[in-house]
Amino acid sequence: MWSKIKSALGLGLGEVEAKMAVDHQDPRKRFAWAILAAFPNANADPAYRPKFANTALREWYGMNDHDELLENIDFYIEGTGGTVGYDLYRAVFMARAGFGAGMLSEAESWDAAFKVIRKLQSTYPSWNEYGRDFLAGTLDYRKESGDDQDALDTHRHAVTQNLAELGKTLWSQVPFNTPV
Repeated sequence: MWSKIKSALGLGLGEVEAKMAVDHQDPRKRFAWAILAAFPNANADPAYRPKFANTALREWYGMNDHDELLENIDFYIEGTGGTVGYDLYRAVFMARAGFGAGMLSEAESWDAAFKVIRKLQSTYPSWNEYGRDFLAGTLDYRKESGDDQDALDTHRHAVTQNLAELGKTLWSQVPFNTPV
């Protein structure tokens, strides 16, 4: 079982946790993780999951190079006409996955993530407002992708529970006005 988990992450769980613990010493990096944590079962920064990051960017998003990735991040920061909260989640996910997939340097990845944070902070007054918009956007996306009502209800429940838990834990520990 451990080898399957290690293979899926691309690193050992202890290595991922150690890298994230160092990142979380920087309030800006912890804020980026707090954005990503809105997705249920988001248990590791995609920057430290190279196989997952490559699959996500290359197969799910169809991106294969540095410039294309940065253009897509900017596209989601600017807004796609969808739900801003979900678009910003995707932008910070792509920024961090870009480092994991070797398409961005670590500095470029964090710079892009911090750009997302600034947009998020100028758009929403609180974590709760971001969470509500993230939920609406992810449900819209899943509906457009073909999920039936049962799947949407299951996902709504999972996201709602996750957001409630974040409100008591991580989001209560990460000030929404963290300077970036």
